[in-house]
Amino acid sequence: MLLLFNTLAGGALLLSVFYIDRLGYAAAFTIPTGLLLVYIVLGCLSRDYPLLERALILTAIAFTSTLGCVVMTRIYVRRFEDDIIAHSSPYPGGVVNVDFESETGKHLTTLYAAQTISVTATLAVIGMLILLTHRRRLMGPRPD
Repeated sequence: MLLLFNTLAGGALLLSVFYIDRLGYAAAFTIPTGLLLVYIVLGCLSRDYPLLERALILTAIAFTSTLGCVVMTRIYVRRFEDDIIAHSSPYPGGVVNVDFESETGKHLTTLYAAQTISVTATLAVIGMLILLTHRRRLMGPRPD
């Protein structure tokens, strides 16, 4: 189940290629991270004898990359929210309504979705790290 979850999280991160214009530099983290997650599951762990060492190293790299995704998307969300508030409210603390079907609403929704997917992928990778560490300890070194 965890392998499926990581594959789906990687696929969701890969879908950010369609919104690269809205994600900006955050897409530089999301697209390679999605490829890495899919490769870990389909390339390293879906074999007769899984490549646990390689998968563990790549999962650690994917963990740092997903943290980068979370940080970058959060920066972009916060910056865009501040920009909306600065251009919409005549006084501080006012309520700002953003129409969902406006270009601003679409941009904000895309950023929120990217942030949620990044956090979900980070949780999936943490679970994968725990699983791979435990399995590596149980199975021992790979026989040559």
